Amino acid sequence: MKNKLGNLTSAVALKLTLMGMLSKTERKRFTYSEGLKKICRIVLTILDKANIYKTDNIDKDVDVIFASPLPENVMEKLQEAQVKKELGVPAEQVLRELGYETTVQESRSK
Repeated sequence: MKNKLGNLTSAVALKLTLMGMLSKTERKRFTYSEGLKKICRIVLTILDKANIYKTDNIDKDVDVIFASPLPENVMEKLQEAQVKKELGVPAEQVLRELGYETTVQESRSK
């Protein structure tokens, strides 16, 4: 595969080259996530009926989130976060979007 792709440096070029594989992966993600959601709903219903773990219907809605298969541009994300901060977005929200836990930092500062 290395000889066919050459030296790809941008995520866009990689995405264009691997478009077929990415669409197949996306279809599998959808199928697997729907199956996992159904399994979770069934398990939570069983636990609710057995009085082990009480849940409402809204609690049984589960989101399945898969990580992106494409590489992330860290510098691009940091620049975007800096712009958001300059626009007045709260620092806690910016840190949360970057994947940092703000609760740990808040408890340390007290």
